[in-house]
Amino acid sequence: MVNSESEMEVDEIAQVLLQIQDEEVLPRQKFQAHAPPPEAPAHELEQFKRRLAGLDFPNKVYEVVDYPPLDYCIRWNTEGTGLQIVSDADFRKVALNLLCQGSFSSLTRQFQAYGFKKNTKSRCKHEYSHEKGYFLRAQKQKLKKICRKPPQATGKTPGEGREDPLLNVEGRLTSLEAKMTCLQALSNVDQAWGMDQWLLVEGRQTSLEAKMTSLDANSDRMISEMVAIRQLVESRAHRLTPHG
Repeated sequence: MVNSESEMEVDEIAQVLLQIQDEEVLPRQKFQAHAPPPEAPAHELEQFKRRLAGLDFPNKVYEVVDYPPLDYCIRWNTEGTGLQIVSDADFRKVALNLLCQGSFSSLTRQFQAYGFKKNTKSRCKHEYSHEKGYFLRAQKQKLKKICRKPPQATGKTPGEGREDPLLNVEGRLTSLEAKMTCLQALSNVDQAWGMDQWLLVEGRQTSLEAKMTSLDANSDRMISEMVAIRQLVESRAHRLTPHG
């Protein structure tokens, strides 16, 4: 009986040890399964930035969230009903510039202006979804329903119906920051594109100069041959001419 009880205790201890071991291994496996993908090469990001040029804010946000190489810093939530900023540092370093925003606060103001709200119940520190459900994964056609909110009037002053100039200072500042950042990004793209075009033109100019040099050489050779032929003809004509 004693041996039987001892064997049961040993079995229970062994099961507890196995359970503890499993609990230690599973989190490591889970962490490895969600390891961030490698960053996209610089030339791919440059091409992606050119693709974003000219898009409005909602479409630009959708493209950035839906771009798999950026999943390590910004991605869709599990349900596909909003976006999650996974890594603040990586997001500020890469994605913030792609969205033509100079700072995280200006991006937050843009979110608010277009009806995005922060999900305070999410485990992710920065998760945003559209208040009317127009920002959804694989439903890009709904983005056209997302519009910038019109400025609000005070409605509490004697001049009812008039806009308070101070009320829209923050919105105008956000718009100005976004435009300046976007112009800077477009300028960088134009410079890179202009450099490519300049190199192409320079290459064509060099090729044309080489062809002109070759043509000049051929022209000199043809002139020399024509002079030689003319001298030969004159020499034969002189021989055939009777001398009195």
